[in-house]
Amino acid sequence: MEVVSAYATSGRLLEIGPAYGYFAYLAKEAGYTVEAIEMDARCSDFLRGTIGIRVVNTADTVSALGTMEPFDVIALWHVVEHLPDPWGTLAAAAQRLRPGGVLVIAAPNPEAFQFRILRGIWTHVDAPRHVRLIPMRTLRRQLAASGLTQVHATTSDTAARGWDWFGWEMSLFGFPPRNRHLRRLLHPLLRLLTRIDRFSGHGSAYTMVFRRESI
Repeated sequence: MEVVSAYATSGRLLEIGPAYGYFAYLAKEAGYTVEAIEMDARCSDFLRGTIGIRVVNTADTVSALGTMEPFDVIALWHVVEHLPDPWGTLAAAAQRLRPGGVLVIAAPNPEAFQFRILRGIWTHVDAPRHVRLIPMRTLRRQLAASGLTQVHATTSDTAARGWDWFGWEMSLFGFPPRNRHLRRLLHPLLRLLTRIDRFSGHGSAYTMVFRRESI
């Protein structure tokens, strides 16, 4: 919640693709008025019945956004890489931000140190579930065309560091981890590799925040 509350402390918040709603729940507890767009019917039922938020159950995110009132925050946590039309969704999201509102995006980083080393075996490639991996500079350019300004970008926050470790472990050892003895022997190497990941711009995942400037 820290990255969101740094730019919007209250108001209407939409999460696109929340699954079972860990972030949506935290946002509601923090006082935001939370809504969601979720394609999975079971997840949508859980979000409505257990978390108690309004949900549009659909895979047509663009059409759903077109029916909604403006938001102060729209968040996509590791969702944009799954979308067949990310640019249509992001343009529609930009149009549904109030002046001063923010769009928060987290996704795998195709400019990651891990990807340069591991290439096709990198677990964050995750094809065909991941349709495309979008560089930060491409998001920045596309969202600028939709009237949004980047105000934050990192590949070394707490969440990204978790994805760094996950990336090395899953890519090298699989799940469940194969060859536990080798894994223990290489544990110091993994620690070193994740430190390299933390250099600016080289982590395995990024978090970016874009703002629609006030009129």
